[in-house]
Amino acid sequence: MSDDTTRGTSSGGDTIRAIDVTTSKIQAMDLLVSRAGQEMGRASRAYPVPTRDAQLWEDVAKAFARRGELMRALAERRTVRRKGGAAKPERQYAGGFSFNPLLVANTCAVWYDLTHATIVAGKVTAIPDRSGNGRNAALSGAGLVYTPANAGYGGRPTVNRAEATDFIQIATPGLDANPFTVVLVGDAPAHASTENYVWRDGSGLLFLARQFAGAWQASGDGGTTVLNGPAGAASPTVLIIVRNGASSSTYASAVTPVSGDTGACDMTGQSLYVGNFANESLGDMNFTHAIVYAGAMSSTDAAYLLRGLGAESGIAIGP
Repeated sequence: MSDDTTRGTSSGGDTIRAIDVTTSKIQAMDLLVSRAGQEMGRASRAYPVPTRDAQLWEDVAKAFARRGELMRALAERRTVRRKGGAAKPERQYAGGFSFNPLLVANTCAVWYDLTHATIVAGKVTAIPDRSGNGRNAALSGAGLVYTPANAGYGGRPTVNRAEATDFIQIATPGLDANPFTVVLVGDAPAHASTENYVWRDGSGLLFLARQFAGAWQASGDGGTTVLNGPAGAASPTVLIIVRNGASSSTYASAVTPVSGDTGACDMTGQSLYVGNFANESLGDMNFTHAIVYAGAMSSTDAAYLLRGLGAESGIAIGP
């Protein structure tokens, strides 16, 4: 033992200083050991610790306490509680990247993930709501063709909406006149003479469409005010539209959006459709994820979704 450690005389034991890393207090305890070397118990007593040792051990205690705080923060980040106490762990990807669409600041109103769809005879017959709000998809038509492992989406399943009488409806998304955000991982082929919709509401006010063979267009007032977004693409794309009037944004597989005005949009009592509603122009498309959030999403959370959904679906995300 060093000169700063006092050997105890009780039962031949040694004095061991114990550190409480929660309170950073220093205590002294006698470790009672028999002459045969077996531990007999502990007896605490006050013990004057030299100033030099006290400062050293206090610094060590603080370091352990700080490490504990960091570990707790990491655990909270990776396991967030949803209503009812169910855990929401992040999905883990190569390189240590982890992701969960529910771990953003915005409240998720509805989330359709095709890995959980019900399939009958190669057709999608039901899509449950993964947000926990019970807003399961309302489906109609016989042409909702299911692809169990689409190579264009990293092997994820997709559904193709191509028949005029088919629709995939969110009957009660719970939106109103306030800002909101819609996300879709899908693709839309170009058409020479008409628009191809990937999102639309029942009244025809809100839409995100591919303009002929050109750019994505977003509107909240039926096309009176249009935000011309990034170039359209028939290939799989992670699309995010932040509908916030004059401060709206459209992201298309890139963390830098095209921003502008989409006009006023009151979604109170309105349904949303993936693709297009029945017998109304075109909505030919594939998709693997469709998500709706209340509120205008921040660029930070949009980047988190873009990278996470891109990693999951094998879609490259640009700057």
